[in-house]
Amino acid sequence: MFPCPLCGASSRTRTSRMENEGRTVRKSWYQCNNMECGVSFTTLEGFHEFVRKRKTKTKDESIPWEDFPSSHRGRNQLNLDLDQKDETDANKNHP
Repeated sequence: MFPCPLCGASSRTRTSRMENEGRTVRKSWYQCNNMECGVSFTTLEGFHEFVRKRKTKTKDESIPWEDFPSSHRGRNQLNLDLDQKDETDANKNHP
């Protein structure tokens, strides 16, 4: 949900689509829920940065990969080994 930029009321997504081949930018069309306003507008949402990355690429044999649709396999999205950022990295963007 993105608030209406004109009146501040809630809005609903009418549709959206990916805007680039890298699938890192999405354009969404919204309509304001305020009946007196009703404005339609678009937003762009994009990838900013990774917060964490997995430690190593491992193939877990206990996961039945063939039972998942290809859209769920993606880029090894079921691997959950995460790197832990140290305190200096975590505080870098926060004063």
